[in-house]
Amino acid sequence: DSRSKLDSARFATDLNKTEVESGSFAKRFSSIYNRSTRVDAALLNNLQYLRRGIADASQSTREALDALLGACLTATYLIQRSIVLPEYLEAITGYDNLDQILGAGRESCRRLFSALAEEFNGDVFGPVPDMISAVNERAIRQIGSLLNGDDLATGQRSLWPYDFSVMPSDLVSGIYEQLLEDTRHVDSAYYTPRFLVNVLLDEILPWTETSLPRIIDLACGSGAFMTEAFRRLCYRERKRLGRDLSYDELRAVLQAKIFGIDKNTVAARTAIFGLYLALLEQLKQRTVWDGTVLPTLLNYNVIAADAFDQHVLSKERFDCVVGNPPWRSHHLPRNAQTFLSEHGLSVPDKQYAAAFFWLAQHMLTSSGSLGLLMPSGLLLHN
Repeated sequence: DSRSKLDSARFATDLNKTEVESGSFAKRFSSIYNRSTRVDAALLNNLQYLRRGIADASQSTREALDALLGACLTATYLIQRSIVLPEYLEAITGYDNLDQILGAGRESCRRLFSALAEEFNGDVFGPVPDMISAVNERAIRQIGSLLNGDDLATGQRSLWPYDFSVMPSDLVSGIYEQLLEDTRHVDSAYYTPRFLVNVLLDEILPWTETSLPRIIDLACGSGAFMTEAFRRLCYRERKRLGRDLSYDELRAVLQAKIFGIDKNTVAARTAIFGLYLALLEQLKQRTVWDGTVLPTLLNYNVIAADAFDQHVLSKERFDCVVGNPPWRSHHLPRNAQTFLSEHGLSVPDKQYAAAFFWLAQHMLTSSGSLGLLMPSGLLLHN
């Protein structure tokens, strides 16, 4: 009847893209919209539970678990996108799915990730075969349960496993925050929400232009700015050419234009994981992957180092510097102090973010664009 048609039209309006992305839909239907039961919230809660179980373990054990988690997330994505097929898994490990491989323990995992490191590259998978001995069998099985969507705290099995083939980049940032929970208060390593990334890049890297600038984030964390910048550059190039980009063209954009630095190795590898997801999501068919490998980014595009140290990008200059540097007052690390002293610069209140501002300016080309999320006190107070 006319009333049901009116209700359907109104609901369709409520569900349009703008209403959902702006949060208006969630606000309007807040009584039935429970954030605590969201799929990503459940995943992050399980991740926290898993890592809490090894809170008293050695640093090497925690790093090994984090490396294995990242590798398993990447492998799950490749499997669910049908880039890695069941017959490949069975030929390598004797099992045709990741859940069985993880359930079988260390040796089957070692065989899988050794093969994937050789097949795709070693940035994400490479460290795992050597580090996996530090992870106990129970934790390995729990990773399998986590990926299936089970509730680790209660042991309740899930009827519907996660679909990682549509994993949003915000979830990668959430995973990153969990992996760095041991040090984030010390390092001020808090990830940047997606809407703030977009606000800044709308100014520095708008969708409407066609140039392909070289971009760097000097404190890249999980790589939120890099992954979104890469998507925008791909869009610009696709619009300029009037067609989809080939894998080789996408890889060329990534390797030539997107760069980042972070002193935390876990963060650097997580940023690479995010960039791989951004690269893979541009591809529509599995066939483009036959005979290709993921580009090597660690120590080329993504540097695990203190940005104020000497590293392979120190003498490079970039068209855009973007990011959200650490906000920490009253203490400047020695490397930052040395940089400021050598260039005759100073910062108020020993604000670490202000030192990054000067470093960013130093690494810009003469006509470059700078976009940083900074503490307001630097502008509002003398």
